[in-house]
Amino acid sequence: MTAEEIAQEIAQFLVDRRAILFAGAGVGARVGLPTWPQWLEHLAAVCRKYNDPLAADLIQRRVEEQDFLGAAVISSINPQVRHAPSQTRSFTLLIYLRTQKRTHSLKFRVLP
Repeated sequence: MTAEEIAQEIAQFLVDRRAILFAGAGVGARVGLPTWPQWLEHLAAVCRKYNDPLAADLIQRRVEEQDFLGAAVISSINPQVRHAPSQTRSFTLLIYLRTQKRTHSLKFRVLP
C-alpha cells in the first residue's frame, strides 16, 4: 500500500466517522511540542516560580525515575499549577492530514 493510498484510507475513515485518533507524545515532539518529561519539568518550574519548591522537587524526582503519571498527579493537585495562566496548563496539538490537495486540520486541547 502506498503512502497516498494510506492517506486516502485514513481520510475515508474520518469522513465516515469510524476513526479513533490516538497520537502519542512522539507526534507532538516532531512538531515542536514538549515531550512528557519536558512538559512535567516545565510544570515543576511553575511550582518553583510560585514558591512551592517541595512540589517542584517531587515532580522532578518522579520525572527522573520515569514515573510520569506520579509527576502528573502531583502537578494536577498543586494549586500553583492549577491557578497558573491557562497557556501554562495547556497546549494545542495540531495534526494535519493531506489528501486530495486539501489539508485537514484537527485541533486537540490537551490538559494535564
